[in-house]
Amino acid sequence: MEHRAEPQHHPAGILSEVLIIAGLGPGDLSGTPAEVREALLDPDHHVILRTGQHPAAAQLAQCRQVTTCDDLYDAGETFDEVYEAIVSRVLAVADAGPVIYATPGSPLYGERTVTELRKRCRATGRPVETFGEGGRVDLAYDAETGYRGTSPPLVVRDVVILGSAMADHPFTMEQHPGDVRAFDVRTGELRWTWSPIPRAGEPGVETWLDDSWTYSGMANVWTMFSAD
Repeated sequence: MEHRAEPQHHPAGILSEVLIIAGLGPGDLSGTPAEVREALLDPDHHVILRTGQHPAAAQLAQCRQVTTCDDLYDAGETFDEVYEAIVSRVLAVADAGPVIYATPGSPLYGERTVTELRKRCRATGRPVETFGEGGRVDLAYDAETGYRGTSPPLVVRDVVILGSAMADHPFTMEQHPGDVRAFDVRTGELRWTWSPIPRAGEPGVETWLDDSWTYSGMANVWTMFSAD
């Protein structure tokens, strides 16, 4: 029997193991992204395939032990029942250790089971690998820019908008502008960045002596936002 580490739990009972959701691509394993293929072959992960009726899935089943959900398609009377059974199976296995749930093609397009899994994970606090980096987005600190979050972010529809706090004692002329950033609530991806410092062609850029707009700034929004 394969040994698995005991899952670590949040004091409130929320499982902290990461659930990885991956796409197998359109063909065999040679067309699956290298990082996805590496994760699928990792013996420390339990692999659940939505279906084994796929070239990459069939190859994977020859390389390692996998669990398919084809039996759930056979047992379910409606697609709603099938999808609910798949989601329940994935989450039940994830309670015991790390899981990769793999679908044909891309998991982000037309996959109702993935939509439901992400919804359930948001409700319980379970991190999902496809969100941000390793299931998380660090809004408190950005190592590249030195931006820190000191005020609550603002959620507007499907984006989380974040200002920044930064050292405002200019040791050098070279400083980050103090961008306002917006992250997608579903994927954790950076959706857009707005700079309070005018850029080339924008009004007011001509007032920055010797093109200092290209390297200076510290015009950050550190306090709370409002939106209408």
